[in-house]
Amino acid sequence: MLSTGRPWQGTIGEAVITVDLAGIPRNAWIGARPANYVRQGDKLVWVKRNFEPEEDEEVVVAYWVQVKGSPIVRPDELRQQYGPIFQRD
Repeated sequence: MLSTGRPWQGTIGEAVITVDLAGIPRNAWIGARPANYVRQGDKLVWVKRNFEPEEDEEVVVAYWVQVKGSPIVRPDELRQQYGPIFQRD
């Protein structure tokens, strides 16, 4: 999402990215990156100031969803496997 601003001339003064996790059970949430978010209730908020967008700064939020017919995988197993790349509070 942030890398779409790459053609922007110069730095971006301020960007506020808010992800609302309402409706996602807490135990289904695997994590998010970059790790510098602030949790406000059910929301994760990133504030960036005076920056030039880069691909490595993309916001990623991961959560587990059981799809009918798919193998049963527990969220804690996914968190153990993929958790190191995500911050989770």
